[in-house]
Amino acid sequence: MDSCAGHFEDNLKMYEEQGEYTICTQIAAYKNNYDMFMDVLYYTRGADSIYTDVGMRNYHEFEIDFMKEYNVDLNMTTLFSSMNSVISECALRGRMTDELENEGKYVFYLKPIPTLDAKPKGVMVFIVSTELFKDWLTEYVPSDYSIYICYDRYLSWLFRSEGEGNENALIERLSKLGASRIENTRINGENYILFSDSN
Repeated sequence: MDSCAGHFEDNLKMYEEQGEYTICTQIAAYKNNYDMFMDVLYYTRGADSIYTDVGMRNYHEFEIDFMKEYNVDLNMTTLFSSMNSVISECALRGRMTDELENEGKYVFYLKPIPTLDAKPKGVMVFIVSTELFKDWLTEYVPSDYSIYICYDRYLSWLFRSEGEGNENALIERLSKLGASRIENTRINGENYILFSDSN
C-alpha cells in the first residue's frame, strides 16, 4: 500500500495534467497488479466525485453502488468525512449492514497525499478483506495466539481473531498505556502483549 501511494504521489502532478483517464488507469493498475486489494480509490478533498478503476464517479452514486455490491454502508464507515479530514494514515472498519456491531468484513486503509503536508490535497483508499488481513497477521503470529486490533482515539475494534473474552479489560489497559509503548500483562489469568502507537 505504501509503495503504491508513494508511486502515485510521485507522479500525481503528471497524472492531473493528463486528466481523469490517466488517474483511473493508474488506479486500475494498482488494483490489478496486487490481488490483495479489493478496491483502490483516489479522492480529492472537497470534491463530490471519486476516482475508481473504472472512471470518475459521483461519490453519492458510488456509495450506493458499493453498498449494493459489497453490502457495506459507507456512511457507517465514515469514509467520506474521514477522506476530507485525515492528515495522517489511518484505517477504518467496513462493516456489512447485517453484521453485529463489533464485527467487520473490510479494512479501509487511508493514505493522505502528499503524505507530509499539513493539509493534504487528496487521499488514496485501499480496501482489503478482513480475512486477507487475518491471513497476513497469522504469517507472523503463532497460531495459539489471538489478535485484537483497535484504532482511533476511541479504541474502536478494527479486527479481532477471536470472539468475546477479556476485551473490555484490554481496552481499559490500552487506554492507560500511552503513546508508543509495549507491555506484557496478565488479564484474568491470560497473557497479553499490548502495543500502542497512538499520538
